[in-house]
Amino acid sequence: MPRPLSALSFRVYQEQEACNKTETGKGTRTGQQALWLAVYLPKLALEVVAADQSDEVSVAVEEIKGRKLVHTASCSAERMGISAGMALSAAYACCPGLKVHRINEIAREERLDALAAWALQFSAVVSLHPPCSLLLEAGGSINYFGGLAAIRDTIARELTERWKHVFYQATTPTPTASLMLARAGCNLVVERGADLRSVLGPLSIEVLPLDDKRKQRLNKTGVRILRDLWRLPSDGLARRFGTELVTHLDQALGKLPEPLNAYRIPPRFSDTRECSFDIDEQQALVPVVRGLVTGLCDFLQKQDLYTMDYQVHFYHRQDPVTMLHIGLRRPIRQPGYLMMLVETQLGRAKLDAAVVRVTLTAERFYSVAPRTRCLFPGSGLEQQDQDIAPLLEQLSTRLGAAALKGIATHADHRPEYACRTGVPAAVGPAPPGNRRPLWLLPKPRELLNKDDGIYYRGRIHFLMGPERIEAGWWDSDGIRRDYYVGVDDIAGRVWIYHDLTTRQKWYLHGLLG
Repeated sequence: MPRPLSALSFRVYQEQEACNKTETGKGTRTGQQALWLAVYLPKLALEVVAADQSDEVSVAVEEIKGRKLVHTASCSAERMGISAGMALSAAYACCPGLKVHRINEIAREERLDALAAWALQFSAVVSLHPPCSLLLEAGGSINYFGGLAAIRDTIARELTERWKHVFYQATTPTPTASLMLARAGCNLVVERGADLRSVLGPLSIEVLPLDDKRKQRLNKTGVRILRDLWRLPSDGLARRFGTELVTHLDQALGKLPEPLNAYRIPPRFSDTRECSFDIDEQQALVPVVRGLVTGLCDFLQKQDLYTMDYQVHFYHRQDPVTMLHIGLRRPIRQPGYLMMLVETQLGRAKLDAAVVRVTLTAERFYSVAPRTRCLFPGSGLEQQDQDIAPLLEQLSTRLGAAALKGIATHADHRPEYACRTGVPAAVGPAPPGNRRPLWLLPKPRELLNKDDGIYYRGRIHFLMGPERIEAGWWDSDGIRRDYYVGVDDIAGRVWIYHDLTTRQKWYLHGLLG
């Protein structure tokens, strides 16, 4: 539940209300000054894993260096002496019937995203501040909602009744000051920037974004609250504790602007076409699907986005839905190309019954820079497009993804393991700078060593080398070899090596062009 206003909070709020009434004769403000409302959710990590169980004695735990520590404790657990940072064994000593939940970072992030989407009804500018805070600009919405108090009351009521969260909310002219006050547990409203210094002064340095080491250094110098920091020269403070600390304090007072990342609801496209009659032939479905693909491309064009996959669902009267998943190898939004892939896959699909409705959905989008084109086409200055992604997509759609294999380099010095098959057009690490043949023998062939010479089809004359390769000692296939490039009078250039483990044998491993 929200904490009641402290004496300082009530005094500042009362003075601001009196000032507003004097200026306008009403309890509302004049102008459109930015006011940032911060919401801090101290129990969020526990609330997302123990929903609707706020009265039970429970904790959310995390594991740090093999130790299980209390990350968040419920209000009932705190009344029994359990606090964050306590060892789980000590928490059990305080309450043997303690309910323990493992912290879920993903669930916490998803809940914070959901709260940000919900907060967009109060403001067009909402900013996430993980792990458990969010900001919204309330100044521009005051006239619409009938006052700042109405916005705060509505947010408090919904957070309590609908979301079941413990929270604090603070409102000031700067985002940093609002977050600092909310995280300090102050339900406070400050509408004038001139009051920020006196309001923030009593706050503990624990609200600062500093690591424990720098906070300990501040404590050793006698700095306990923010007012102590403002008494120190800023240049010396920056030298000893970093410029980010001085910047943070200046942003809290409004001396420096603070860039924020505005939250945006992830885009999603979904469109449906009802068939005027039951369609049982794939070819008759093409015009229906083309309309859906055109709508998708219009959506992508307006949002300046691209997609790499989308789904087409064919609904029947009684049979299960038939779904086609179209996957791409690069972000794209050309309607002709997207339609070609659908037609290709539709021609291979089997529809067990007539289709009465078709739906196209896309949820994953990308923002990529378009390829720069030549200003004067045909002048010979434009580059030739060597991208094979369209060909691979067509082959994958017709033959199936399992039918395509690619060859890529692998980070291993042993020639036998330097290449692997995998996804087509996959990019591996850069190959060695030394000259290596593209044609390797399936198995190295032992060469004839006689009369102080090495023979394959003819006598081999050395051109380059040696290149020593010692690798694979970590597994059962280690090698110690000296490689040479030579020329055979009959076979041409060859790649041979001297096996250092035997000291006597030479092998042919590859042929060069």
